Amino acid sequence: MATPGPQGTSADGTTPGAQADASAGDLITPGGASAGPASCSSPCRPDQVCANGSCVDVPKTCPCPVETYCDLETGSCKVGCTDDSTCSTGRICDMARRECNDGCREDGQCGTGKICEALTCRSGCRKDDACGVDSICDALTCRPGCRKDPDCAASQYCDMSALACKTGCRTSTACPTGQWCDFASGHACTTCADAFEPNETQATQTEWSVTQGSTAAPWNATVCASRDHDYSRVTLQFTSTSFSSATIDVVVTAADPTAVLRIDAYDETGDPAFAADTYYVTGTGTVRVHNITNGRCAGTCRPLRMRLHMSTTWPKPIAYRVLANAT
Repeated sequence: MATPGPQGTSADGTTPGAQADASAGDLITPGGASAGPASCSSPCRPDQVCANGSCVDVPKTCPCPVETYCDLETGSCKVGCTDDSTCSTGRICDMARRECNDGCREDGQCGTGKICEALTCRSGCRKDDACGVDSICDALTCRPGCRKDPDCAASQYCDMSALACKTGCRTSTACPTGQWCDFASGHACTTCADAFEPNETQATQTEWSVTQGSTAAPWNATVCASRDHDYSRVTLQFTSTSFSSATIDVVVTAADPTAVLRIDAYDETGDPAFAADTYYVTGTGTVRVHNITNGRCAGTCRPLRMRLHMSTTWPKPIAYRVLANAT
């Protein structure tokens, strides 16, 4: 037996001791084996294989070049492979059939701009950084797109559902004075709309009576800064002749998380029970602007009147309601 080469193996189906004549026209090849990749400039002779772009003679004895392997039982070189290392670059070994075929096992074997899928190199990507400027990797393919607003031009925003740049505002600061960026309506700059709030356009205040034992929700409104000096005023008249406590809460029910509602509370009767103060609510929340307790009136109380002045510099509508309670 010939001394085995470094790539030697026993060929399935061969008879021990059988000799393989590698002379021209008599080269033994496994069934279906390819004589190397079709990358040589001219066809190779029957006693050669195309190995990495060049026609290479197939030795009669081991050791053997790529695209061939050493049959240990015969000590001869046969066209085929035992593993990927016995194939040319860009080829992999079908070890069940001992054939080298064009293919890959990992992306690094495919070159720039390509990935290995189903043992085949194809154009594609795994990550955004494999794509060009203003492009993302989506479904293994580079395409124009974005992941965040800064990926788009100044007059655009990133539509996260489509991962595409679209024309529109990103923040209210990008809109003209008196408008806000409405994200729910295509990122369009929109004028603040609070049509159901008449109080801000009227010179007179609106007044509600709060009687003993009652809980009133005297005002549901919005306020925004779309017009100069946009504000809302609410006046509460406590008409009970005797009560032990009174509370006034302002509940912000629909505000932008960064919006700030300012509440200026004024005493209009000179009673020290209603101390003037200023409150702020950021986002959604509730603030108690007055809390009178500890049996304020032992007998008869004169009416108390207070005014709430709601204002904001935030251009998006802020909805709120006022709750007054006397017991």
